[in-house]
Amino acid sequence: MKPLLKQQCLRTLSSVFGLSDFRPGQKKAVETLLQGRDLFCLFPTGAGKSLCYQLPAVLMERITLVVSPLISLMRDQASSLQAKGIPALCLDSLQTEWEQTEAMAILRSGTAKLLYVSPERLLSPAFVRICQELSPSMVVVDEAHCVLQWGEHFRPAYNRIAAFIYSLPNRPVLCAMTATADRKMRRGIIQNLGMKRPAVLTLPLLRENLIYQAVPVLDSRGWLLSQAEQGGKGVVFCRTRKACEQLGKWLMKALPAEAVGVYHAGMERGDRLRMQEDFISGRTRILVATSAFGMGVDVPDIRWVVHDSLPDTITDWAQQSGRAGRDGRPSKCVLLISEDALNSSRLYYARHRIQLKGKPLRRLFLYRDWTDQKKVLKAALQARCIPQAIGASFGQRLPRCGRCSACRSRIHLPGGTVPNLFTGSERELHEWWTAFAGKKLSGSHKGV
Repeated sequence: MKPLLKQQCLRTLSSVFGLSDFRPGQKKAVETLLQGRDLFCLFPTGAGKSLCYQLPAVLMERITLVVSPLISLMRDQASSLQAKGIPALCLDSLQTEWEQTEAMAILRSGTAKLLYVSPERLLSPAFVRICQELSPSMVVVDEAHCVLQWGEHFRPAYNRIAAFIYSLPNRPVLCAMTATADRKMRRGIIQNLGMKRPAVLTLPLLRENLIYQAVPVLDSRGWLLSQAEQGGKGVVFCRTRKACEQLGKWLMKALPAEAVGVYHAGMERGDRLRMQEDFISGRTRILVATSAFGMGVDVPDIRWVVHDSLPDTITDWAQQSGRAGRDGRPSKCVLLISEDALNSSRLYYARHRIQLKGKPLRRLFLYRDWTDQKKVLKAALQARCIPQAIGASFGQRLPRCGRCSACRSRIHLPGGTVPNLFTGSERELHEWWTAFAGKKLSGSHKGV
């Protein structure tokens, strides 16, 4: 970077963002974007990804377009920038007609530096025409893992981002930001977005203050109650909305009801926002949630995250457990492994394989998910070090942490390997798990 531009970056960092220095990785990311090179940024939760594109956006000549998956995330980012005196806008479907008209007027005036939109906004011909007139300097895809996780079925607009960029008169700099993407996902995102030889910046995926534990349990609810009674703010991740609601009701009866909240995508948006605010403020101490919770939510003081069921993939495990300890203090990330959790996974995939007989591509997709859950189990129960195993799936070589359940007391699976858990009969699984978990537990509430 040229000395003059470097000085300008440092002045902007101090005068606009109120920071005295960059965090690890941020300086290189800012330099890369200001040099006009595409960037894929894989930083862990809480590492300061937003500054990597916000500072260059302030210094670039034309507007920066930020594609974001959630309205709450877009609004929070825009409000935070406005509080710093940076002209930032948000266009979303919940705005009134007057709010959208005002935002469009500011956009056409050319005074805005950043504009936050959903991927669906890029499908609007009127919006495309405005962007062609403005010719953005940079397009940022925030939470870029959504391109592959959601782009195929749930939100197909993610698959149209590359076409939108191609329609612009001058190709902008492309930036993809995410906290979780393994090597295969990284290649898929880069290809899907049409990035040209991007610089790939990564930081160690797992923060050193996170303590990973795999806990075989005979009584998962008893273990959760014991953990909740120890205090601290915590999140319990469940696989389904039904499981989330059932566990939430049970904990509300066992604990003071106001201390427990439930959060999932089936709730009304207003209810979700109120629950989120209660949890951030501390009025609610324990949140029972599906994977819908967490993206774009900054709660620094979560002391423990518990998975009540097996995550679908190691990526999901890393992403959701990364909600803990964003303030840098020691925090626990616990994966409860119970017979019920194993049975629900077995029955879910067996049922769908039967229903989808004759559709080999879809069956292959389900089989891949099934295989991914086996990888989660192997990392939890057979690895020499859990963070080391998680890091390896992201192409990162990490030293043994010395603190996780595997480092402290490596668990050896009796009677075969992890895949046997999915292929054996329900009776065989019950006998196997009772013998295994019983040996590992001195009481129904204790783990490894």
